[in-house]
Amino acid sequence: MFKRIIAIGLILSMLLCLAACGKAPAPADTTGDQGEASGEPPAETDDAASAPSDGEKRLDDLIAEKNPANKHAELVAARDICTDQFYLAVANIEKAGLSGDSTLIGLIAEWSQELDNLRNYLLEYEEASEEELAALDTDADFQYYADYFLSHLSRIYNMTSAAAKDPALWLKYYTTVPESAAEIVETDGTWPAGYFFSDRVPPLEHIDGLMTSATGKEYGFEDGTEFALYVNSFEGEQMSAYVDQLIGAGCREEIRTEASNVLLWFGGMDDSEGHISVILMYNGNAGGTADDPNLMLQFYSYDIIGIMMDIGTIY
Repeated sequence: MFKRIIAIGLILSMLLCLAACGKAPAPADTTGDQGEASGEPPAETDDAASAPSDGEKRLDDLIAEKNPANKHAELVAARDICTDQFYLAVANIEKAGLSGDSTLIGLIAEWSQELDNLRNYLLEYEEASEEELAALDTDADFQYYADYFLSHLSRIYNMTSAAAKDPALWLKYYTTVPESAAEIVETDGTWPAGYFFSDRVPPLEHIDGLMTSATGKEYGFEDGTEFALYVNSFEGEQMSAYVDQLIGAGCREEIRTEASNVLLWFGGMDDSEGHISVILMYNGNAGGTADDPNLMLQFYSYDIIGIMMDIGTIY
């Protein structure tokens, strides 16, 4: 039970990517499939997927080795390095027989979209002269977006490097909560009573599992508690209705992202009982089983979303 529960670390890493969405340039429309980065993949050979990568090095070290003349050149180098690593990760995931895993499908789509965003952004400067590109080093807007992209690409590079090295092992650590850090609570399928959130957020008609954890101490909250609930089979209409119920109950929407029948929704509420952070993850592509549930809900007794935005980086 709960072997495929999405770990708190997974949610926090996603938060960092999503937190800056309001500031990031809007992605241009693309005609390629969402699960594959645009552009031409490297020529495939029998050894292409198992070739050694530069995963032991940091992205900024690899960029420095190319001696970029300016910030624009740094972005181009980052795009090329991360694109190559992306294709290597995808190839090794396929060789490992994991291309149908719903978690990896979502991550590949996320990585691909980030690379497409950068690729489309750089198209604006395709006809620029060397002098114009050099002048971008004093352009505040360009510097802002460049730093945004480089930060996100560093995270993607680290993740794709690890995934390329050993996809199965990486997926295991990425999606599993250690038993020592969590407690499975027996449930009869009804909304659990007696927990801090039970009277403050609308109940679901049915749940298939409940887990509690107390990792809030890591962020300075001695009584910090997390609850994770999952529902094996859940429809998109039910998901939309439940988000509306959360908002109606006073939960403000803080972050929302949707793509390919997947929704990540983050909210928070404050009242006399304190703060609650809510993270809702709906994957309509999941198998609808205990190992691959459609819906995961996480509730925190502290402002985990604000904490992660303040920290700014998790790899």
